[in-house]
Amino acid sequence: MLRLFVSLTIAALLASTFAFAGDTQVSTTAKTVPTTEKMTAPPTFLESAHRNPEVGTFVKQGEIGGIQNLLDPTKIYTVFAPTNNAYEACPASEKELMKSPQHASASMRSLVVPDKKLSTADLLKMDGQTLKTIDGQMLTVHVKDNKIMIGDATVKGNDMPISNTILHEIDKVIMPVQHANLGMKEHNSKVMNGTPLKTK
Repeated sequence: MLRLFVSLTIAALLASTFAFAGDTQVSTTAKTVPTTEKMTAPPTFLESAHRNPEVGTFVKQGEIGGIQNLLDPTKIYTVFAPTNNAYEACPASEKELMKSPQHASASMRSLVVPDKKLSTADLLKMDGQTLKTIDGQMLTVHVKDNKIMIGDATVKGNDMPISNTILHEIDKVIMPVQHANLGMKEHNSKVMNGTPLKTK
């Protein structure tokens, strides 16, 4: 009889222990709140380019001209960014045109080469070859004594990889096709009259 009593007591204690452990597990689970990491969007092309103070004017022109809308994040590009000094050396009439969103947009199109992500090492192998910009302008690459020229602009500084794009500093502003084809008389007339240039 005593043995039966002891067995029943042990069984009751074990059952109580398991029940308590189960309650504890449920309670712990109930108090655990899943945490989610805050997702932050990667920096835009302009936000990344802004880290280079030498192309600050280019960044402003890009904001005016909407370069962000030209760059598809699923594709690759090579961008030639005139330095601040290059913009500063432009004639007064060109600087006036830069205030126009239409001209700024056309300017951005003449500085972006789609479907190619070309490093300095790549450009050094392309002497005599041409690059086609978004606006259809053909830019000839010239290489001499390890100096790279895009048209009459010299590539300066190091590569600046930005996500799907490589940015190169250049020392001159590449004029949009529409602007380059204008005679000076017509160009000055448009500037004086405030007539925006047409873009594609």
